[in-house]
Amino acid sequence: MTTGVKTDFATLAKITLQALAARYKIKLSDVQVADVLGGFSSLPAHSDIKPALSKLREQGFRTVAFSNSSLGLIAEQIKNAGLNDYFSDIVSVEEAGTFKPSERAYQFVSAKLGKPSGQLRLVAAHDWDTHGALCAGLKAAYIDRSGAPYNPLYKKPEIFGNSMDEVVNQIISNDN
Repeated sequence: MTTGVKTDFATLAKITLQALAARYKIKLSDVQVADVLGGFSSLPAHSDIKPALSKLREQGFRTVAFSNSSLGLIAEQIKNAGLNDYFSDIVSVEEAGTFKPSERAYQFVSAKLGKPSGQLRLVAAHDWDTHGALCAGLKAAYIDRSGAPYNPLYKKPEIFGNSMDEVVNQIISNDN
């Protein structure tokens, strides 16, 4: 990691949850913390994800889930969301020893997939993630699900949309 702090996503999530609760003067029990963190694995996919991933795969694109979460957590999330058949591979940064948006995380996925960075496109609903990917030489696409402004200091991907379907249609037009 850039700062030299080594940890995993679950530990970071727990620390962040506890810090947020403390900020609002809320005391969470261990059971409450476990309940909130356990909810990550059962989050449903947005309704536009399955049709959009199907469209990409039908057009010959390889779809890969790439996450800051541990491999176990992201695999469980994908299974619980019914997305197993929509991804060719699942990659976690935990093997890289860093988190996105570190350039090393994107270099890791490039090496793991055996593809040059310029042949990969990250699709995300986080501007820090698309910025990180672009800085590492990947292409990117941004899904604006919240309506919050894209950080004006970040590199901007050429593909923007309000839904996965909008983004996928642009990817198919641009990359085929």
